[in-house]
Amino acid sequence: MECKPQTFSGAEGPIGLLRWFEKAESVFAMCYCPKGDRVKFASGTLEDGSLTWWKAQVQMLGVEMANATTWDDFKGLIREEYCPRDEIQKLENEYYDLKMEGYEIKASTRRSHELANMCPNLSRPPPRRIELYIKGLAPQVKGLVTAANLNDLPWIIILAHKITDQEVERGSLPPRIAATTPAATATTPASDNKRKWNDADKATGASQS
Repeated sequence: MECKPQTFSGAEGPIGLLRWFEKAESVFAMCYCPKGDRVKFASGTLEDGSLTWWKAQVQMLGVEMANATTWDDFKGLIREEYCPRDEIQKLENEYYDLKMEGYEIKASTRRSHELANMCPNLSRPPPRRIELYIKGLAPQVKGLVTAANLNDLPWIIILAHKITDQEVERGSLPPRIAATTPAATATTPASDNKRKWNDADKATGASQS
């Protein structure tokens, strides 16, 4: 597998920036990239506006200090530049109000991770992130997870997924929102065919008369 992060131009928005962070960190892990080389490696994938921005940072900081920037500090700098405060506010509001829909805990957990990375002011310290994750669970799941009194997020997530599966089997969680979509789409061809046959009959009748 090629150890090369995707590029980032600055026009991708907050979620695009998050995807770039995740891809870069995935590559760091696969390639065993030393911590001291991560910024140098990732900055090599900047292009267009973001590359111009980083060159300006290097000029202000000096090459030596810029190369010594930690990955976390670099993420903070680029997040501040390419995540306007109003966009961050929207993400923070979404994070605070995030709720699990039906039994879609996988989607809810994934979105919670994304928003936690983009909204460090809300997700730190770790107990705060745990609090927000549990807050967004369905009531049937939230109570049981809270009662377990765990303080480790990965274990909390595992437990929440397990309890969700159990509640689905019991039928205490509402069905998936899109559950009726296949049935609805399945009837569409038949309806269309019926309409076509009716139209054809009318056309035949008109021609015979």
